[in-house]
Amino acid sequence: MDWVEHAKQKPEDGQYVWYFFEITGVAYGRYDAEGNCYYGHNGFLCGDVTHWMPAPNPPETDPAKITHLTGGDD
Repeated sequence: MDWVEHAKQKPEDGQYVWYFFEITGVAYGRYDAEGNCYYGHNGFLCGDVTHWMPAPNPPETDPAKITHLTGGDD
């Protein structure tokens, strides 16, 4: 996958991507087409992102095996 210049092409609404802003570097988040913003763990950026790259789909897992949400096996 290659970086896409934001000015030339935008992600699909709701698409999860890696995005780049010169001051903060690379971040992971979701694109919102209505506001032309990227939302990540550290907040959001509107108008400052220069490049983005599609994020791969997460691996398929059995939700019952995810223990960080339930506290593990009791």
